[in-house]
Amino acid sequence: MLHRRGPATLAGILSLGALTMIDLAIVMDPVAGLSKKKDSTLAMCLAAQARGWTVYSITQDGLYFAEGQVLALATPLTVDLSADPFWHLGETVTRPLAC
Repeated sequence: MLHRRGPATLAGILSLGALTMIDLAIVMDPVAGLSKKKDSTLAMCLAAQARGWTVYSITQDGLYFAEGQVLALATPLTVDLSADPFWHLGETVTRPLAC
C-alpha cells in the first residue's frame, strides 16, 4: 500500500503509471473576436493551460452527429495574454465528444 503526505508530484504519478491527460473542448465564439480584457472564455483557457490540459476551440457550427456519435471540428488553442495576437490556433481535427 502506498502512503503519501502532501500533494502528489508529477514524478510520483508517472512512476505509478497513473498519468491522465485531459483534453478540454470549449464551444466558443471565433477566437479572433474575443476580448482579452473581459472574456471569461479566456480565463477558462488560461486555467486549463495552467493545469497542463490541452484546450480545443469549437464553434457552434463545428458540432455535428454522425454514425451514432457527437463529433466536433476541434482546433487546439493556446492563449498567452502577453503576446500579440494573444492566441495561437493549431490544425483543426475531427474529435468525438465523449467523457
